[in-house]
Amino acid sequence: MTAVLDQLAQSGQIAPAALAQVPLWFDLVAVAVGAVQGASFALLDAVVLGVFVVVGVVKASNAGLGPASAILLGTITGVGGGVLRDLLARRPINVMQRTAPYGMIAVGAAAVFVALTAIGVDSNLSALITFVAAVAVRMVALLRGWQTPRPPTIPPQGPWVG
Repeated sequence: MTAVLDQLAQSGQIAPAALAQVPLWFDLVAVAVGAVQGASFALLDAVVLGVFVVVGVVKASNAGLGPASAILLGTITGVGGGVLRDLLARRPINVMQRTAPYGMIAVGAAAVFVALTAIGVDSNLSALITFVAAVAVRMVALLRGWQTPRPPTIPPQGPWVG
């Protein structure tokens, strides 16, 4: 990562003073997230999911994309926001673990926004309802212990199996 940052600084795309702050911000985020444990982190996790889903689906809607594209973009930003949070906090990536559903909640929340705007609900109210729905479902999933299914075990097949 340092080599990439050095190249950006030498090309003049990023000021060296700004680059000097990058490791500090990574450490500050890691310390802040490390200080928040248990239920507080669960709530923060749900809020991050809700915010990123709303941002993605609203941007897609404002750009005039269709419903399927808006749901896809809302899902990608929702999941991507969680991945970014985990990377900055130096935690295992939540989406890659067998945990409470994350991607499915992002899809559902983005679909809520699309459905509400399709029936004529104001975009701002739809965004608020979408955010509340994403946070509520994520918190219920965490509190109830819902888990994503295990991947299926497929026995090896083919001529190389002896």
